[in-house]
Amino acid sequence: MVFNSLDYLFFFAIVTLLYYLIPQRKRYILLLVAGCIFYMCWNVGNIIVLLYIIVITYTAGQLLDRSFTTKSKKMICALTGLFSFGVLFLYKYLDFFIKNLSIILNKFGMEINYSPLELILPIGISFFIFQAFGYVIDVYKGKCSSEKNFIKYAAFVAFFPNLLSGPIERADNLLRQISEGVEGNLEKVKTGLLQIAWGLYLKVVLSNNIAPIVDVIYENHSAYRGIEIIIATILFGIQIYCDFAGYSYMAVGSARVLGYTLMDNFREPYFSGNVADFWRRWHISLTSWFRDYVYIPLGGNRKGKIRKYMNTMLVFLLSGLWHGANWSYVFWGGLNGCYIVIEDFFKSIFHKNKKVPFAISCIGTFLLVDYAWMFFRADSFRQGLDMTRMIFFNLNPEYLFNGTVIREFGGGKKILLLVMGILLLTLVDYLQYKKNDIIKNIFSRFGLIRWGIYLGLLLIILVFGIYGYSYEQTQFIYFQF
Repeated sequence: MVFNSLDYLFFFAIVTLLYYLIPQRKRYILLLVAGCIFYMCWNVGNIIVLLYIIVITYTAGQLLDRSFTTKSKKMICALTGLFSFGVLFLYKYLDFFIKNLSIILNKFGMEINYSPLELILPIGISFFIFQAFGYVIDVYKGKCSSEKNFIKYAAFVAFFPNLLSGPIERADNLLRQISEGVEGNLEKVKTGLLQIAWGLYLKVVLSNNIAPIVDVIYENHSAYRGIEIIIATILFGIQIYCDFAGYSYMAVGSARVLGYTLMDNFREPYFSGNVADFWRRWHISLTSWFRDYVYIPLGGNRKGKIRKYMNTMLVFLLSGLWHGANWSYVFWGGLNGCYIVIEDFFKSIFHKNKKVPFAISCIGTFLLVDYAWMFFRADSFRQGLDMTRMIFFNLNPEYLFNGTVIREFGGGKKILLLVMGILLLTLVDYLQYKKNDIIKNIFSRFGLIRWGIYLGLLLIILVFGIYGYSYEQTQFIYFQF
């Protein structure tokens, strides 16, 4: 039941109607039921994993309130982490770990006969485990109180708008709202619907139109030249942004219609002047999670430059591994970590050079980040290296001017559609980067203009959107994580 489907439209309409019909003090029960139904639409059996995480983290929160010694509290957190991340390891990393261990042991003449389990990864498992375990750490640190009502806590972990791909919420925001109750109003509903519409535009008009072009080249990269790989990689950088930001807008908008406020997961990341700033604007909920629960506990930047750089690299390597059990993800994370370490090391030099225009620094940042995206999208680390070699030794830029690239990228009309769509995205992001409240500005317009914007966006979505014919064609990229 993806956001860009009629199934979700009907589901969300029914949940919203029921939500506002029942008394406020009972709405959290509906949220839990809706979350479980929503999750079971993907795989009925995997609801057991979700409920397991809910039970052990809820129990940990209650025990932390009753434990009086620091040692016992640390033990509770450690065991909860073991039982939570142990499930994640089993589903996501066990085959990867044993495969690489067997390769190492084979080098020493020891053979391991192992048949991969090939377990089907429960959708959204990385997201709801991080959200639930973050709650446990916050209770341990005294940042929030444990939630005594099990149903309210379960509704927090299983909150359907952000259940599958975030934002990874904190207890002091979402759990507090569910526990205390929130009031919905027409202003929130209108804001939420507009956010859903914009997210839908990013997903079905931009991401889904770009995806087939990128897929063809990445799935048979050896048949193309370096110039085509460069263009496909640039397009993938735009695709993954539109895909994930589109999901986030729809998640935040869905929650907003019900009266809840989720954190912003993206803040115009491609208007960043350096890679460190990019990661303050990209997937903010995950970046801040690693910062608060890994980087700072390791010492952050408080124990000297060397320790700071080691902590930074560890966080980004873990971030890469979080995205998947593949060395290409680890390299992607490590490469971004290297960018930030190098930037910080030469920061004084960069700061003295005031002559670099901001547009140039944004383009440079985009190119660095986009090169890393190539390994993220590649099927393997080796493929990423092969594509790098082709860029440097088989560029063939003449194909850009003889019509070959235009034909291979869908023709002139397709390219024009993508360019116009990307320009609209760039304009909206630029206005938001300049602190223009676009939603507020739209609502302040004369009725005819305002409704013209609504209908125009809806028309673009209906006419130019690609919805696909199967789960694989319409799912969001981050569902696999």
